[in-house]
Amino acid sequence: MKDACFQGLSPRLLQAMEAAVGSSPAALALVDQDFKMHVASPSLGNLVGKTWSDLLASPYLELFPPEEQLIMAERLQHPPDPEFFFPTRLQHVDGSIREVDGRCYRLNIPDECWTVVILVDVTSERRLLRKLGGISLVVSSLTYAGNLKATLDSMAQRVVETTDAIAAMVLTCENAEREDFRFSVGGSFAMPADGLELMEASLACHKEMTRLGIDFPPVKARLTRQPEIVTNLRCLLNGVDMSEFPEPVRALFSLTQTRVWSTVVAVPILKGSEFLGTLNCYYKACGNIESAELSFLRTLADLAGVALENARLMEEFERQVVLQERRRLARELHDSVSQALYGIALGAKTVKARWNSHPEKALQSLDYVLELAEGAGKEMRALLYSLRPESLEEEGLVQALKRQAEALQARYGIQVDFQAASEPELDPARRLALFRVASESLHNVVKHSGAKNVTVKLDWSPERCELEVSDDGVGFDSRNAGPDHYGLENMRERVEGIGGHWSLTSAEGHGTTIRAELDLSTSGEVQLR
Repeated sequence: MKDACFQGLSPRLLQAMEAAVGSSPAALALVDQDFKMHVASPSLGNLVGKTWSDLLASPYLELFPPEEQLIMAERLQHPPDPEFFFPTRLQHVDGSIREVDGRCYRLNIPDECWTVVILVDVTSERRLLRKLGGISLVVSSLTYAGNLKATLDSMAQRVVETTDAIAAMVLTCENAEREDFRFSVGGSFAMPADGLELMEASLACHKEMTRLGIDFPPVKARLTRQPEIVTNLRCLLNGVDMSEFPEPVRALFSLTQTRVWSTVVAVPILKGSEFLGTLNCYYKACGNIESAELSFLRTLADLAGVALENARLMEEFERQVVLQERRRLARELHDSVSQALYGIALGAKTVKARWNSHPEKALQSLDYVLELAEGAGKEMRALLYSLRPESLEEEGLVQALKRQAEALQARYGIQVDFQAASEPELDPARRLALFRVASESLHNVVKHSGAKNVTVKLDWSPERCELEVSDDGVGFDSRNAGPDHYGLENMRERVEGIGGHWSLTSAEGHGTTIRAELDLSTSGEVQLR
């Protein structure tokens, strides 16, 4: 080095600094006003994957990713204080990023700008915190049994945010234990849009590719039930003759060669020994994946398995709900409309038989037929309301409740006292919730109470709305509702889901009262659930 570089530093001081820095376990550097390093510790070289000589031959700013270089230059040229702290990142020669906490000290030398920089590698600590946060967010998303794709998209995003992966996706596998198994993209993050379709199409060609001696990582993970890792991906593809490959595979491999991916990891998603799919992660750096990284990916794959199992259970639950609803409608049609139609047919035959001989009795029978027809019409309207709650938007909650009350009275002979002054000003979610609560309450009256009288009361003001359904039936011990009253819990969750309060009052021999109260003083609409 030329002495001119150190005109403000005495040779003895320089030698002392070189000795101290060279033996320091910390990553240290002495930087001049032109961002050139004159002293650097071997620890700094280890952080960026350079030898000591290569390190000193490199401009200091090249240690940082491009997006950090201007920021670092500004810090050195215009430091906020003679001593200041800053978080930043270093770029390893293999493309990976190391997170560091830095501290700068400006040397007090007149007319010169010398800075001692100390960098501490905090990659592991920061990554651990992000992983814990990512797991927490993924776990919280699993409690929502809604959009599976959104959950798996979020999971793929957490992988990229908390690891060195630059892209990720979740593949689900149908018929995993059969030879005609098929992979589908369940969720992804930072993946090219056309690559997702090509991935599905290429994996569908797995039999042909296996015959050619190539197993895709997800296909191999299905067999081994272990993470499958492919390194130096682009180098491998450059040496492969693709002339016999199916068109989707050639297109996928060509796309892969244009990406910066060098390593692919496929982690199996399992439920016990059952294979559900893979969590695929794409890395820029070549080489093996650390064991801690694989353990974290296994954890996320386990959570993906929970999400997939939750989705399966929800589909089964919805299927059972649909089946139960079909059976209920079949019973309702049999007990009401079909019986009415049978009575109408029988009455019509009686009218025909009596028309010539006893016309006055025939007219009586005709009145009976008309009464049955009106009752059947009410029954059908009530069933249509239960099937098409969107009719609430057309006729309103009051009219819908009135029709239900009329149907209950016509069908079961239960006297219904319906009380409602005017149509409440409710958003669709609240209107539907009260309609469902009334429907379930009246259904329970018929099924359980043995009541002769029911009161349905709807009362509202600009600040509140209250629905009350009470009967004079046998009642029950509300402290022990029992398995036949699961509908009560559904009502409570429905009302509380829109910010309301649900209550039940009942005792053996004293009937039952169900009340739903909504606070309308808060602005804004609630969302359907």
